[in-house]
Amino acid sequence: MNVFEHLKQEHDQAKQIMEQLKEKPAKREFQQLSKALEQHMGAEERVVYKAMDKYSELHMHVLESIEEHKVAKRVMGEIGRMEPKDEKWQAKFKVMKEAIEHHIEEEEGSIFPEAQRLMGDQRAEELDTKYEEAEKKLAA
Repeated sequence: MNVFEHLKQEHDQAKQIMEQLKEKPAKREFQQLSKALEQHMGAEERVVYKAMDKYSELHMHVLESIEEHKVAKRVMGEIGRMEPKDEKWQAKFKVMKEAIEHHIEEEEGSIFPEAQRLMGDQRAEELDTKYEEAEKKLAA
């Protein structure tokens, strides 16, 4: 498996959990999602974005993606301090969900295919191992 396939699998899992939380808000499940997304974003920035940033064609995408992560982390922190029964929880969650889904669409639709084209299959596979290691460190 290469890193971009791995990231897509994690994106799919996150979208599925967000859809469930939209229907049935729950603090514990949100905290689990938040932790998983923090690990995902951290490893993505440290490994994947770092590798992508070596290509001038991807530099602005990397900068924008990092900013999108910062916004998502801030909103997740705000939601995490709220109770799901709070009507503002639902509003913030909806905004966060839409922002993350937009971010995923950009990555999977254009950024990742371009990165894989530039890097090649072997490098994308090597990055998957490094990405997994980074995620494990962040989980500890």
